[in-house]
Amino acid sequence: MARISAAPNRSSRNVRNGPSPLQTRIAGLLREARWILFAALAAWLVLVLATWSATDPAWSQAVPSMVTLNKGGTLGAYVADLLLFLFGYSAWLWVVLLAYRVAVGFYRLTGSNVPDDSNDPLPRVRWEVGIGFALMFMGLMGTEAMQLTQSWSFLPAGAGGELGKLLARGLSYSLGATGSALFLLVLVAVGSSLFFRFSWLTVSERIGFHFERVALFFWRLKLAHDDRRVGQVKKPSVKKPFKPGKSNWSTTNRFALNRPSPRCPSRFALKKKNRKCCFHRRPIRTLPAICLKSACLIQ
Repeated sequence: MARISAAPNRSSRNVRNGPSPLQTRIAGLLREARWILFAALAAWLVLVLATWSATDPAWSQAVPSMVTLNKGGTLGAYVADLLLFLFGYSAWLWVVLLAYRVAVGFYRLTGSNVPDDSNDPLPRVRWEVGIGFALMFMGLMGTEAMQLTQSWSFLPAGAGGELGKLLARGLSYSLGATGSALFLLVLVAVGSSLFFRFSWLTVSERIGFHFERVALFFWRLKLAHDDRRVGQVKKPSVKKPFKPGKSNWSTTNRFALNRPSPRCPSRFALKKKNRKCCFHRRPIRTLPAICLKSACLIQ
């Protein structure tokens, strides 16, 4: 009968007790090295794409010049020419993808959550970002190949590259020019929403909110202008500033004394002056004396 060992093996011990400190340290170093690699690759790709020149030697064209104007050297010139030949101006989306990976790696290294991850009611899936980038990439590449045929003709294969030309040609044959343009715009909208983790409904709500605020601001300006026009709002009077070097009195009226104005009569005096008398007093005359004896004799 086989003897069963009582001591558990190392793998089961690690699973039960978690990874060891050494394993955690090595995993952290590998994540940090990968983050640095993505950041350096993104910076180098920006450098070689920004300094691309049609006179540099590349595999898509034969140039007798031995001088390379690309800051990435001969390798940078070949890489930039290959990316622009295949994808056109959409080759810059690879820089966007690398920058996104650098940002996510930074959040993971610092131990903080990715923005808008905690408020998301549904958990994110692994393939969501990849599918979103692919849809956005195809939509932009086909749109550039169909719409920017003249403005970016200096690129090795046009604005959308060779792959964009093939995609635009197939969609135009099957859906027509208008239908293919609409289909590519839908791909761009859905892909950008999945890749950048936002909702177009939220974007439309915010645009409407800001538009409403701007409209309300101009409406208030119009109401204030109408109020000032009808005189409901009085403008503040601006006083003339006092200048210490000049006198506010004129030379002619400096020592002039003004006579006081005559006193205005009161209203009682005016009434007494203008009042008309109804009964005139007669002058007093001397009356004859009354004799009582003569009155008795008469009787």
